[in-house]
Amino acid sequence: MNKENLKQSRRDDSRVIGRKNDIFKNGIKGIKQITGKYNTSKPLTEVKISCPCGLKWTWKENASSQIAQQEREERTTIWIKECTTKLQSHSTKLSQQGVEFRLEALAEMTLLIQATQTPSQDLGIRSLIYDSGPWKGENLLVGIETFFQKNAYHPYATCGFSECGKTGPIPLSSVPKSSMPEQPFPTRSIEHFCEGATCFKTDPTNFRSTRHLTKDRTFQEKAVIIDF
Repeated sequence: MNKENLKQSRRDDSRVIGRKNDIFKNGIKGIKQITGKYNTSKPLTEVKISCPCGLKWTWKENASSQIAQQEREERTTIWIKECTTKLQSHSTKLSQQGVEFRLEALAEMTLLIQATQTPSQDLGIRSLIYDSGPWKGENLLVGIETFFQKNAYHPYATCGFSECGKTGPIPLSSVPKSSMPEQPFPTRSIEHFCEGATCFKTDPTNFRSTRHLTKDRTFQEKAVIIDF
């Protein structure tokens, strides 16, 4: 009996150490890794973390001729101009594979996704473009928000749309344009995005975890099978 108690005690100690190591890796050490800031005297000027910074599309069909390709690119260029009237600086690249659209302001990702919900007739599959920076200036805060929000997600956070059910949300920071110019600090918000093939939109349920689907375990507690 004493040996079993000793084994149980060692397992409990191992779990505690594991939790502390996870906090150190993703919390304390994690923020140091993305900022490159290992002492308090160094100012925080940039972060390196993977963030969505644009969208890309493949062509729906291969161009049958050079003329067809030029016409397709002209139609797509007009569509891009219509979609980006409310966005700040950005860059567009058209190639044989498709179209890439990159933002300079990461906080405009939500606006870009909303503006391109109805794609050009020549475009096919849409997907996110990621980059690790380093992010500076206005994008610095977005990178830090992304880091902390990713750590805050439940491990099994699942998309709330029944036809999707994908795990692994993507946080998108946004700064709505204020109608009051005198407001010095605009309200920031975070959208929880799903890049599932059947979804590709923000989840209004904010990627709730599936803990509510766990069956009742009262019988286990009464039998002292699980005793914390």
